[in-house]
Amino acid sequence: MDEAAVRWPDLSRGRLITRLAVEENSEPLPLGSVSTETKLKMSDCCVLFSARDHKARLASFDGRVVSAARDLGIDVVQA
Repeated sequence: MDEAAVRWPDLSRGRLITRLAVEENSEPLPLGSVSTETKLKMSDCCVLFSARDHKARLASFDGRVVSAARDLGIDVVQA
């Protein structure tokens, strides 16, 4: 059971969300955006997201990953 449900057991989930002032975010999550844009496996997307987020150079033997990285503006060393 989560902490909010323990603190306010008499409130429904919807009322808990209101009480906690949770706001819905319609923007896609950054990792989800990489996945949607590249159509690669999530493991590859995690690498691309991390490289982009840290402004790191990426090396890969996978041509699709290299191509996606370049499309995302990531500096790439093709191994």
